[in-house]
Amino acid sequence: MKRFFGDAEYNFELTFNLAHSFERDNRKSLFATMNGLIAGDWRVSDVAEIVRLGLVGGGTDEIRSHELVETYVRNRPVAPSANLALEILEAAFFEIEDPAKAEADRVFGKDAA
Repeated sequence: MKRFFGDAEYNFELTFNLAHSFERDNRKSLFATMNGLIAGDWRVSDVAEIVRLGLVGGGTDEIRSHELVETYVRNRPVAPSANLALEILEAAFFEIEDPAKAEADRVFGKDAA
């Protein structure tokens, strides 16, 4: 999925391997983490890590992903980033369709975007 984050639009994707590394490193389920985000019961470290992993999975290199999270998650109010983290998880679990891609598919045909 593509979202504006900090200074530009970025692609976010939480791949299976990145999801597995989150669960291994944090010793908790990503699905439980998503439920916590939905309920408003989240940890700021989880929000930062989900956004960072989403950036990496979306094609942003590790160093730039870290810099973006340091600048736009850790040094700003966290609630907007919690919403982004929830979107990243929903897309990973449920393949929530990106509205821009859905519109491009409708207008130009599937896989046009």
